[in-house]
Amino acid sequence: MKCKKCGSEVVTGKVYCTNCGAEIQIVPDYNALDDDISNGLRPEEPKQIRSGNEKDTTQKMQQPQQPMKNKQPWDKKKKALFIVLGIVCVVAIVFGVSVFVTNRKHEQSFAFQKEMAQEYYDNHLYEKALSSIDKAIKLEPKDMDSRILRADILKELGLRDEMINTLLTVTDKDSDNYEAYKRLVNAYGEKQDYASMQKLMKNITDEKILALFVGYVPSTPKFKVEPGNYDTRVMLEITSDSTSQIYYTIDGKSPVANGIAYTQEIKLEEGTTTVKAVATNEYGIYSDVVEGEYVIKLAVPDKPEVSLPSGTYTEAKKVEITVPNGCTAYYTWDGSTPNEQAIRYKRPFEIPSGNNVLSVIVVNENRQASDVARFNYIYYPQDEDEETQEE
Repeated sequence: MKCKKCGSEVVTGKVYCTNCGAEIQIVPDYNALDDDISNGLRPEEPKQIRSGNEKDTTQKMQQPQQPMKNKQPWDKKKKALFIVLGIVCVVAIVFGVSVFVTNRKHEQSFAFQKEMAQEYYDNHLYEKALSSIDKAIKLEPKDMDSRILRADILKELGLRDEMINTLLTVTDKDSDNYEAYKRLVNAYGEKQDYASMQKLMKNITDEKILALFVGYVPSTPKFKVEPGNYDTRVMLEITSDSTSQIYYTIDGKSPVANGIAYTQEIKLEEGTTTVKAVATNEYGIYSDVVEGEYVIKLAVPDKPEVSLPSGTYTEAKKVEITVPNGCTAYYTWDGSTPNEQAIRYKRPFEIPSGNNVLSVIVVNENRQASDVARFNYIYYPQDEDEETQEE
């Protein structure tokens, strides 16, 4: 071991230099440079101060530059980490673009929006369901099922008026849509809006749909005998549903304001009769008014025929009158015009003696009488003639 001051060899065991007396440092001084060297770093060679013509003869050592560090293992890990992060960012961007494109496609898909609306509705997420179904309807306005689903969603949200408007849109575009009418009838029933229900019922001919209104709006009365021309009196029966009361008039006036309660068949007389009828139920709602005109001109029976022609007879003869079905014959012997107070024909009868005129009519069930048929019978028995001649 040498003295750091004079360079002399230090005697073993001495704590000072025997040559210069400098204290010997038994524990070596810590040298950071040695650590750097041991870690693989090499310091730059210090630049020597060149001699010049300067007056300052004191040599100054230039400060050594910061030594360059060799790359550490953790630098490689950092680089790898940056690469991984870059890849992750690229994947995230690609994924985000893909999601955006997919969502954009879904936004433009009627089937997807309708399916999502149904799923939200089933899970009671009605606000989201409404948003999705509105998008679906915008994409496919002609799909009525979507509008019905929208009405169901609006009902759950408590938006009854908007629900009714949506259903009315369906019935306007599809007059045979049973599901729309079913929901409308229930909605009007809950609101007790029977006037709107009655208005809705107009022009419906589908029996299945009409059945939805039974119990709310009375059915329009029907005439058992069709309006028209008749040659016999008409017994008119009017029908409606069993829970309704029918009112009618035969003078052309409104049956709502001036109606007669219908309890039995109406006997229509000869002439022209305008019958109007309406039905009302327990809610005080009237059906549509039905109207019919009946023109009755009763048929007059033909002039009656008899079995014995007019003439002179010397022997007793019987007269038989031909009576049409549904008619009754009446006759007189004095030449007067018979009526229903005259002799009623029941069976063939003998002609009386003398010169007599038989007058006959027939009256039908409508009490229409035929024209009078007259026959002249001159009957003188043979025995009476002989007795007259002898006298």
